[in-house]
Parts: sequence; structure tokens; C-alpha cells
Amino acid sequence: MKKITNNYKLLANSMFLLGLLIVSCTKTDTQKPINAKAGKPGLVSNISVTNFDGGATITYSLPAEKDGISPSYIMAEYEINKVTHKKRQAKSSVYQNQITVDGFNTNGEYNVQLYSVSASEEKSEPITVKVNPGTPPFRTVLSSLELLTDFGGVATQFENPSKAKIAISIVTLNRNNEYYTAETVYTSAELGNVVARGFENKLRKFGVFVRDGFDNYSDTLWTETTPLFEKVLDKTKFREYNLPGDNPSAYGWVVSNLWDNNMNAGFHSEEGIPMPIRITFDLGKVVKLSRFKIYQREDGLLYAWGNPKRWAMWGSVNPDPLGSYSGWTKLRDCESVKPSKSPLGTNTPEDLTYVRAGEEFVFPLTAPEVRYIRFECLENWSNSGRLHMMELTFWGDR
Repeated sequence: MKKITNNYKLLANSMFLLGLLIVSCTKTDTQKPINAKAGKPGLVSNISVTNFDGGATITYSLPAEKDGISPSYIMAEYEINKVTHKKRQAKSSVYQNQITVDGFNTNGEYNVQLYSVSASEEKSEPITVKVNPGTPPFRTVLSSLELLTDFGGVATQFENPSKAKIAISIVTLNRNNEYYTAETVYTSAELGNVVARGFENKLRKFGVFVRDGFDNYSDTLWTETTPLFEKVLDKTKFREYNLPGDNPSAYGWVVSNLWDNNMNAGFHSEEGIPMPIRITFDLGKVVKLSRFKIYQREDGLLYAWGNPKRWAMWGSVNPDPLGSYSGWTKLRDCESVKPSKSPLGTNTPEDLTYVRAGEEFVFPLTAPEVRYIRFECLENWSNSGRLHMMELTFWGDR
């Protein structure tokens, strides 16, 4: 009985080794589609083109199956830059009858090579389609830019009517006459501002250019200008300037906490107060303001509870002692935003980095000189009757 068992084990081992040998001698190409039939698929037909700024949409009829071969997808190959000859490729499934080609560096006529591709990755013969994309969005944005002298640097407004994803960079020259990037804004907004600050009140060269998501770069617009003088206002000169209609503080969080450089206590209004909630204070001297930063209360309350969401900043040199708006000028409307636009209660790392650095708001250059500030909260992040914030910092010309 023992001898029979050993023979059985020997036979089983031999069969196992034979199986391994058969498997090892069978070559399987996992890169090729299973049961893919060799041969070129047919050509697309009934082609029409719809051009748009920076690209075009090509519509077609798919080829019928021929000798068991049909297309797996449609592919377009095309040159997007006639100077560098940079090329792109686009693909579209057979479940739709159009393909979009974009990323062109400039407007004009371009040739697109259109292929149908089989499951075995064999391409049909090419069909040349001519497209005429309009002006790419990054060039349209560039045409809206003009570098203007600003406090501590330069600023520009942009128009991006197609809401394309772009990057706008402001550059300047160093002492070796080499340029470096002073500020870059990545945006898809329809309108906006880009500002580069932190420069001395001396003549300096600045430039601005636009880049899109296809690595297309515009020309650089240059200007020479002397940035306006700017400095942080001395907070030791600030004073509360309570007027009729201003809202009382609560919990010992008084208005003067807003300029004590202490992030452990700020201002808190009384509870249950209908909007708007307002406070008034004195900057200590007449000044032309350039910008300010506001710091929200944290304690797990960022973008929540009584932190301001919408408010107006008013300025005056001679406010009405009775508390009316006579003698006041609205300097600007402000709104706190979450970069991620995520729902309330969800704050991304991007949101937290942005708000903890202080939300910055720029005053228009046309704003008058002021001495007194009225902060008028119109809405908080919880749509409730309270206001709290931790610190305010202002910059100006003296």
C-alpha cells in the first residue's frame, strides 16, 4: 500500500511539472485586444466643421463594418503651433459622431488628419480636414490687459469672456536685467484683477503675459512705472469711534481687539441683532488707503457662524455725529469666498490656507482719502444675527 502511494505522488508531481512546462512555452500577448481582427477600418464620411475660438468641432458619419473590421475609436492628429510645429492628438469613442480639436496657438487655417482606428490599433488611411479656429482665449485675455501703477507695484484687470482656464503672470526685472515672476493668478473667471506688490517707490520695469492649459504663451506687455508708496498703517493710532446706530460688543470682545495683533480675541457683537450690523473706528489720521486684510474667527468657525460673508467698507473725514450716512463714501463692497466653493461645513486645505493668511481686499485708486472707517456687515456665514472677527490690517500712503 505504501508503494502505491509513493507512485501516485510521483505521477502527480510529474503531471504538475508538465503543466508548468506547457504554460511556460505558451506566449500570451496581453497588450493586444482579444479576438482583434487584423486590417484597416473604413474612413469616416459626411464631414462638417464648426469652428470656435481656439478650436473646432468636427462632425462625421462612422464607417460601416467591412470584412469584420469596424472602428474602435476616431483619432485626430494636428499641429497647434505653426512656428514650433508642436502637435496634439484627440480621440473620440464610436458612441458619438464628433471630435473636438483645440489648443491652437493662433487663429487661421490648420490641417487635421482624421483616422478611424480598429480594435487591433490599426489606423485607416488619413482624411485631411481643414479647420479655421478663431482667436484663442489666452490671446483675447491679453488684449484686455493694461498694467497700471498701483500701491507698492502694478495692477491689471482682465476680461475672459469664454471663462477659459488661464494663468496670468506679472514679471519684473532684477538688477541683472533678468526677469522673474512676481505674481501668477490661475483663473477661469470672466472678470478679475491681478496685482503685484511689495516694491519700492522707484522706477521699475514690469511685464504681463498669459498662458493657457495647452502651454501656449502670449507675448509679454511691458511698462515702466514708479509704484505708489505704501506702508502698513500704525495700529497704535486706531481708536474706537462709536456712533448712534453702532452695535454693542459682547463677551468682552470689544472693537479695539481688531487692531491689537492678538488672534486670541477679537470683536463680537451682541446676539440676535438684525442685519446690517455696523461698527465705526478712527484710523488716527487722514490717509489714502490701498488695501486691507480681515481675519476670521477660527475655533472651528471658519466660513461659519458669525464670521462676515458680505459687507461694505465706508470712509469719511468728517462723519455725522448723529450716525447718519451723511459725509460717508462707500469705498467698496466685499464678499468672503471659499476658493474651493465647497458646501458649508466642508473646508478644503486650499480654503484654510487662503482664509488663515487673511482675506485681502483692494481699495480702488479713485477712492478718496479718509480717516474714519465704518464696517457694515450685511450677511454672515450662518445667516444669523451676530458678527465676529479677529483682526483688521490696513495699508495706505502714510
